[in-house]
Amino acid sequence: MKLAPVVDVRHPMYSSPERREHVIGIAWWMLRTLWMFVIAVPLLAIVIAVMLPRELMHGDGSRSEATERQIKKLKFEAFPLWAVEHLADACPRSLAELATSSDDMTTDAWGTPLEMYCGDDIRGIELRSAGEDGLFRTDDDITSWGGHHGGKAWD
Repeated sequence: MKLAPVVDVRHPMYSSPERREHVIGIAWWMLRTLWMFVIAVPLLAIVIAVMLPRELMHGDGSRSEATERQIKKLKFEAFPLWAVEHLADACPRSLAELATSSDDMTTDAWGTPLEMYCGDDIRGIELRSAGEDGLFRTDDDITSWGGHHGGKAWD
């Protein structure tokens, strides 16, 4: 009896060189995927966390910080510039004289007008924000003489 010739029924995809390339392709895909989840995604999360505005992350705390920056800018930048231009005057008539930009520098981040102290025993100007509660001389007031104060000075 004569036997039929043996026919290779394996798919050509799985012959040795092709199979090796296929396995290498899968390994490369897995390596790229692993890199993306282990390195790229956490790195992207860190970048986003750093880049997000602080207002979104800290809520009202950023208003306090913005008001502190505003008060420092008025006291240490705007007032000295005003004083150079007004040598005969000891004090500006109002905060509006100090506000040189288009921003409203006369109110705090909550929309309450700032208080300005000038003259007498004060050298330069001192400023007070009513803070979050909108009431002056309470514990959440923000001042140019030391951050947050209630009714401690110039009451």
